[in-house]
Amino acid sequence: MSLNVEITNAETFERHLAPYQSFLRRITDEAQNTKVLVNMGWEPPSGLLYLIQPERDQFRRWTQGQGEIALLYDRLTGSIVGISAVEHSPLSDNISSGGNRCWLQRDYRLKNEVSRFLLASNFVWTQRQNKIGMMLTFNDYNKSIYDIIVARTQGRKVSIGKVWSDWWDDCVPIRKKIMLHNVPQWAVIKPNADLNLVEEEVQELAELYGVNE
Repeated sequence: MSLNVEITNAETFERHLAPYQSFLRRITDEAQNTKVLVNMGWEPPSGLLYLIQPERDQFRRWTQGQGEIALLYDRLTGSIVGISAVEHSPLSDNISSGGNRCWLQRDYRLKNEVSRFLLASNFVWTQRQNKIGMMLTFNDYNKSIYDIIVARTQGRKVSIGKVWSDWWDDCVPIRKKIMLHNVPQWAVIKPNADLNLVEEEVQELAELYGVNE
């Protein structure tokens, strides 16, 4: 398997549109029981293809200078097999928001390809922006990694299975759901600075945007 990440953004995504639409067709079956697909295509208000169109004006996302989109290609087939986007966080200038619209075809989930290729690429962008960390969010249907991070920070033993990679070891959880893009979500921050700074950021985010359930 020969994989490589290609970086694009809202302005240049058109050149990847045909292989991306093929990617969406391939993942339809494996993603049908989640809310993933409505966030990946043309569906308003949250579909990736919808949000990168010029008509979105000030609401256009992942534009040059404001974010980027990492596409994972299988070089042998020329196919897109995964995606993950990153952008400035709308909640704080100190952090980025990574793992946006993240998905990897099931057949390619062999050796932590999500973190090794896609999230690692998002984190490189975060570092270039001199952020103190990258926030990653989870919904109720995909929060197993969040649960593992919380358990490990509490010193509890937990079965991590194949979903885990060492990339997550230093992530700091926000202990309550936060409101992001009008959706309550679980979140962690991947540090890119002194841990004390990151923990202060976590506390402030919880105070400002935390959701009481």
